[in-house]
Amino acid sequence: MRKTDVIIVGAGPSGSWLGFRLAQAGIESVILEKERFPRYKACGGALSEKVMEFLPFSLEEIVERRMASAWIGYKQKQVLVNRFGPAGAMVMRDTFDDFLVNRYLMAGGSFFDGQRANSVEETTDGIHVTISGEVWRGKILVGADGASSFVRRACGFGQHRALLFALAAEMKVAEEVMRSLGNHACFDLDAIPNGYGWIFPKRNHLSIGVLTSSHHFSLREHLKRFCQSHPILRAGEIFRMRGSALPVGGYPRLVQKDRVLLVGDAAATVEPFLGEGIYNALLSADIAADAIIAHLKHRQALSVYSERLARTVDANIVHARRLAKIFYGHLPWTFPFFVQNRIVARAFAREAIGKSDFSACLRYCLKRLPLFPFNYRQGISNAKAFSIASASNRVNLEET
Repeated sequence: MRKTDVIIVGAGPSGSWLGFRLAQAGIESVILEKERFPRYKACGGALSEKVMEFLPFSLEEIVERRMASAWIGYKQKQVLVNRFGPAGAMVMRDTFDDFLVNRYLMAGGSFFDGQRANSVEETTDGIHVTISGEVWRGKILVGADGASSFVRRACGFGQHRALLFALAAEMKVAEEVMRSLGNHACFDLDAIPNGYGWIFPKRNHLSIGVLTSSHHFSLREHLKRFCQSHPILRAGEIFRMRGSALPVGGYPRLVQKDRVLLVGDAAATVEPFLGEGIYNALLSADIAADAIIAHLKHRQALSVYSERLARTVDANIVHARRLAKIFYGHLPWTFPFFVQNRIVARAFAREAIGKSDFSACLRYCLKRLPLFPFNYRQGISNAKAFSIASASNRVNLEET
């Protein structure tokens, strides 16, 4: 039997960040991961500015491309939304997750990959976790093992209440296509009902995909149509594709029980407007780290984790869920208001996406309500937006 203070199952962003925080506080932990690292992860790989600011170390060595702005399209009309400053970065999740694991190891943590959890048992002396025939004993167990979390199922936390469904793919395209996109992401609101399609340029290829809140649609069929509908994707070659389910937060649920906590996707912390999960995964792990440190050093109750998660992460997700229902359910009216209006689009880029504060976005817009009629953009056609042109010329289209 091997012993440690905290057993973390899962080496995604939430598990690695939690371990890093614990190591800095002098608390022993081990991360047990079922996959061999680095491993491919179905994800668009877009890190928002708030993620870049949250982490205390530079990510430049793994950044594939910096984001400058985003094309948002609906009914053959494209609008370029520019943040007038850095908006985040594109990464590959295998390198990003591996990078965070290495930072955890450098801080003094222990990591074992290729180790699948088989059973969990709570005893009088702690939590026993059997991994590939070996037993680990810890004072606290954390499930950071994603949407289909073994810890969540084994410890009786129940099913996720709401899910988003995504199909992500990696595509090779011609060099002139990469140059035409430059540092712009693309979102297509026609790609699939109740969601969108995305095109994210990486260093040498594109990450593309579709995301929806409904399980009634064939993701593969919609991704195929999405590729056929865009000039820059028609001649591309998909070399990797994988689907995923994203657990949405903002609902009452168990995220802590006795000596067990859930973080990240295992705790259902995805926001439903864009389906972003990395920032909230990191934030949930940060809150969990505070609770665990206070519990082990000062005997504070672990229940403060669920209370604080509800006040911060979930409170904001509730606003995002309401907004998503309005936005995707009434696109003929919401696209002009949310995307073509410069004031609203800028507010969403800076507050909702940049800072994950949907209530601040609403306040920003209400203060500028009288200026709305003078700040609409007409947009441009798909053909013009996705023509092969230099990236420097494309930026100037924002005022078209």
